[in-house]
Amino acid sequence: MTAPTPLPVLEVFAVALLFAVHDQHNHIGISHLLAAITKTTATVDSLTPPSATLHPAPHVEMSFTPEAASAIQSLRESDALTVDSLRSALLAINLHP
Repeated sequence: MTAPTPLPVLEVFAVALLFAVHDQHNHIGISHLLAAITKTTATVDSLTPPSATLHPAPHVEMSFTPEAASAIQSLRESDALTVDSLRSALLAINLHP
């Protein structure tokens, strides 16, 4: 069995949004982002409807919590925002609030 392919950062943000909506939160928090990072590709694929038919979805806008935004902002000056760098920044904020 091969290891799952890591999610691109934008997909991590999208999955974190789904988790926040599911939890009925008003913001995307560090816990949502970390949960999205740890999800496997197979699990994320299970969120996709099995049919090829696409249906309209309501427009959802949700901001990050100040802590999550701070972690993301700390990576702004780096050359590339990767899942690994995001995970490290989130854990650093989570360990030293």
